[in-house]
Amino acid sequence: MVLFQFKRDLTHIKKDKLTKTNYGFLSVQPVIITMLTRNEVSGHLEEAGRHSIVVVCKEELTELLTRAPFPPDPEGLFKEAIQFIPENEHSGNYYH
Repeated sequence: MVLFQFKRDLTHIKKDKLTKTNYGFLSVQPVIITMLTRNEVSGHLEEAGRHSIVVVCKEELTELLTRAPFPPDPEGLFKEAIQFIPENEHSGNYYH
C-alpha cells in the first residue's frame, strides 16, 4: 500500500533533518492510528510490519485512555508503541 511507503519515506526525511540540526539522537517512529479494530485491519498489518510502522488500533486506544488519569511516561509509551509494529521478518527493526 502506498500509504506505508509514504510514511516510511517521510520518517527518513524527518530523521535526516533532525540529524542535520544535531538532533539525530532523537527517536522517530512512524505510527498509524485507527479507530478500526486490529481484526478489521489484519489484511494490512503484515505490510505495515515490513515498513516498521506502528499500528495502533481501537483496542490499544481504549486501553491507553484508561490510563489518562495517570501522569504520562513518554519513554514508556514509546517503548510500548514499538510493540505494535506487526510481526514480520523485520521485527525488531525500528527507526532510531
